[in-house]
Amino acid sequence: DAVHVYRVIPEGLEKPPSTATTAPQSAQTPPLPDKPSLAVLPFANLSADPKQDYFSDGLTMDIMTALVRIPGLFLISEISMFSYKSQIPSIDELRTKLGVSHVLDGGVRKAGDRVRITARLVETASGRQIWAERFDRKIDDIFMVQDEITEQIVTAMDVQLVTGEVSRSIRETLRNPEALECYYRGWQALFGSTREDIREAQQMFEETIRLAPEASFGYAMAAWSHWWAVAQGLSDNVSTTLERAAKLADKAMELNDFTGLSHLVMAEIDLFNRDHEKALAAAEKAVITRPSCDLSFVAKANILIYLDRAEEAIGMAKYAIRLAPVCPPFFQVVLAAAYFGNGQYDKAITKATEAIQSDPNNQGAYLILAAANAALDRPQDARNAAAEVGRISPDFRLENYAATQPYKDPVTLKQIIANLQKAGLR
Repeated sequence: DAVHVYRVIPEGLEKPPSTATTAPQSAQTPPLPDKPSLAVLPFANLSADPKQDYFSDGLTMDIMTALVRIPGLFLISEISMFSYKSQIPSIDELRTKLGVSHVLDGGVRKAGDRVRITARLVETASGRQIWAERFDRKIDDIFMVQDEITEQIVTAMDVQLVTGEVSRSIRETLRNPEALECYYRGWQALFGSTREDIREAQQMFEETIRLAPEASFGYAMAAWSHWWAVAQGLSDNVSTTLERAAKLADKAMELNDFTGLSHLVMAEIDLFNRDHEKALAAAEKAVITRPSCDLSFVAKANILIYLDRAEEAIGMAKYAIRLAPVCPPFFQVVLAAAYFGNGQYDKAITKATEAIQSDPNNQGAYLILAAANAALDRPQDARNAAAEVGRISPDFRLENYAATQPYKDPVTLKQIIANLQKAGLR
């Protein structure tokens, strides 16, 4: 089994940066991509026998080949990275030359019938190690060991950099690579906010169900994507979409859904139907079911906002982001809405702006910007945000928007609509 350690630097990689030799310096540091970015250094062969390079090189290639399949991750190519073989660049040099937010490195030591593999993930901006593992294995089948450790390392990168803790259970459960790819494509589409994005997410999760009908999370994610279409005002037929979402959620529960998302979908449907207490109870069940699930906490935060418990929602949303440091823009939108509901308009503007940087077509973020700037008597900024709402949805109408907002206290909704009218929306 993998042994978690807090500080692992493979033997032979301890030299300070000043003694490192590096590949030729580029003239200009590449800008950081707008998604998690990773460089995988060739794993070092720490065995006495240089003929064992094949194993460390093969492990590196297997890891990179698997990482390429994870959407939402910017990965430096193996051609570039193998130019660093037998070199010891510093983390800062890799950040400068490659323009990446994270570096994965490691080492392999084989002795007799045993192998020890160490790996670590480092944040380049701070030099902080955010993950490390040591794997000690007896070699009965060298390729089986290589496959097993590759999967564990790739899962860790997925958890740490892209889809969060829930991905660990998903990767452990789903063995069909086509189904896994459909799941990832669906998850990536959910990061967007257009009608086409949501439709693609629905199609990919429905395909996940077809390829892996016994896996509960395919149904859970499909249910969530149908609910999300309603939440974003992108459903052509709300009642039909909600009916499909509820049916998929029920099936996920039937299959012992481990994601908690089926409970969340039902919570959101209850909220949509203005059954606020039932919605909160379902959200709390989801949090209990998945205490490390980022989506559970952000969804509960969203429900608390509508129950006029914005201060509690702030803590929930912050915790969700702590669980998923690289998260979909709607996490920031929920936190922005919580700040707005708590009267912290400047913080609401900051978080909404962060969401827009990741997703320039995020209507929810622009609505918060419009309302918050109006509340702060910044008419030009409010009108600019309102214009963006009109750009994204030319047929936007406040009356239709208000009908989709299930606030427990109608006075709260009335105040929000007044601020949006002040911003120029009609």
